[in-house]
Amino acid sequence: MATNVSQSKTRILVLHGYYDSAQNREYQMRSLKDIDFVFINSPFPFVNYDFLKSTDNPSNEERYQWMSYKPTEWSVSAYDYDTIKESIEYITNYINQNGPFDGLLGFSQGAIVCVTMLLDIPNWSILPACIKFVILVGCPPINDKTIKPILDTLNKK
Repeated sequence: MATNVSQSKTRILVLHGYYDSAQNREYQMRSLKDIDFVFINSPFPFVNYDFLKSTDNPSNEERYQWMSYKPTEWSVSAYDYDTIKESIEYITNYINQNGPFDGLLGFSQGAIVCVTMLLDIPNWSILPACIKFVILVGCPPINDKTIKPILDTLNKK
């Protein structure tokens, strides 16, 4: 059941990118006061692949990912959409329990998740009705090469 929230400000649910966190996004957006931004972490902690140097996170702050990369390369085609279903279900449940939200704001990998939620997939109602807009920041090109693996993963039984 959705909570009763005053709608005086536009409410936007913010999805962080790969190797990022809600706390980091909130810190970077702290000066934007006219909008009610709500930040959530993915339920999937970052998996530390060997090709990432430990100096990338000197504070040892917890980092998260919505889905994994294959540990051999950095590119959109290298995504392993292993947890895309669970990530979308997690976000949808969060919206239903803590909404309504007017929009979604996705950074990088979070933007890919937003795009996936916009897809018209038969028998898969994804985007909650309260969402009126989606903002994509640092989103990789969306084309057949990036969408096909997502659809293949979502259509697996």
